[in-house]
Amino acid sequence: MKEVFEAAETKMNKTVNALINEYAAIRAGRCVVWQGSVAGMIFAASWFDAVTAFETVYFWPDLPQCFREVYRVLKPGGKVVILEFSTPRNPLFRRVYGLYSHRLLPAIGGMISKDRKAYEYLPASVDEFPAPECFMAMMREAGFKDCRARSQSLGIAQIYTGEK
Repeated sequence: MKEVFEAAETKMNKTVNALINEYAAIRAGRCVVWQGSVAGMIFAASWFDAVTAFETVYFWPDLPQCFREVYRVLKPGGKVVILEFSTPRNPLFRRVYGLYSHRLLPAIGGMISKDRKAYEYLPASVDEFPAPECFMAMMREAGFKDCRARSQSLGIAQIYTGEK
């Protein structure tokens, strides 16, 4: 049992030390990648010039709260840039892409990996993701201005931007 506690303490110390080192790197003006909860970031208000997210927003537990938190940690004039998958707007392409993402991709991916569920998860999460207009409305409600969505690859992805 003692070994279990020592291992847990070592892991916790490494995590704390990593956070301290990242904090020091930020203070020194170097760019770092931080992984943690968007709903309650450890950083002071007006800390960052920019916040970016790539294919992670669908993991955010409460979009409005997370947008408020991103807004809080951005400096005045700071930018947020988010790249996320989306559902194409063009009805014909939406149908073709839907067949590909819901049928073909899971079938081929499942044959190769023997884990079809892993290839069904992404299309299902994209289906539940807010439409660009709703997404930008949440950004604006959090305080962002000049919110934009730029369609990529015929609408299978969007780049969202906003400014504090």
